[in-house]
Amino acid sequence: MRYTDYPKLTSVHLNCEDSLLLTSGYRPVLGLYDLGTGQMLRELRNVHQGHVNVVKFAYTTPNLFVSSSFDRSFKLWDTRDLRVRHARTRHCSCHHAQFEAAG
Repeated sequence: MRYTDYPKLTSVHLNCEDSLLLTSGYRPVLGLYDLGTGQMLRELRNVHQGHVNVVKFAYTTPNLFVSSSFDRSFKLWDTRDLRVRHARTRHCSCHHAQFEAAG
């Protein structure tokens, strides 16, 4: 399997079914891969104003993941419909923000 090169890779995460892989690095791009085929499903470009330092899938929901950036924002995503840019965004004036899901 060959994956896209990410300069200074910062985060790699698998979903709870071990079927999808997320990658991020020192650029505002996320890579979403199908682990069964090794194929890139989607490269999401310009998802933040700064580089994406962390991407994480939800522990019990295989389709939801969050990205965080040094632009001081968190974004919630759903892999079932990536045509929508993101489901939810939170901003913080500090360097570390707390993401709160909508109730």
